[in-house]
Amino acid sequence: MINLDQIQPSPKAIQRAKAAGLELDDLRETDPERFMLFCAEPVLYLSETLRDLASRVFFAAFPYHKLFEQAEDGLLVFKSFPALSPNEEEKIVSALGRLVDHEKFPHPLAYLRTVSDEAGKRHYFALPIAQKDWQGEPNQLVGPFESEVEAEDWGKENVTLGLDFDSLRHAGNWFCEVFKT
Repeated sequence: MINLDQIQPSPKAIQRAKAAGLELDDLRETDPERFMLFCAEPVLYLSETLRDLASRVFFAAFPYHKLFEQAEDGLLVFKSFPALSPNEEEKIVSALGRLVDHEKFPHPLAYLRTVSDEAGKRHYFALPIAQKDWQGEPNQLVGPFESEVEAEDWGKENVTLGLDFDSLRHAGNWFCEVFKT
């Protein structure tokens, strides 16, 4: 059991609560679940299909943590309470990486990647999205394509302002990685 009195909210958590017109110290006493939600930090961005698997890996490593889910840009976001340390995040990423690399993993196109940019560091454990299903969301791997030229052409035709793309090879196929600029 987590002792909420020992939790020091991060500056981000305090800012989120204030933006919602709330004080975390009050929530700690009156609504512990909401307190934990405001203090939870993103751990993993993932495809719905991989949700149960990622959840099992998470709780095998951290059985006393609480996991919250939120939808964002066509992906699920797992948020951990208490927040994970960088070493704890690497533990999850390593475990998921071993799964993705295993020859009998049931999702051969699944990918695991870490993105570091001005928005911070994010870990993705997801499946590519087919071209016909892409709805303009950033942070998606779209494809597969037969060739790099096809991936590049699709990106030029479909990726709009505010987004950019790179073509990349993954699992023997070509994909278009779409991201915010």
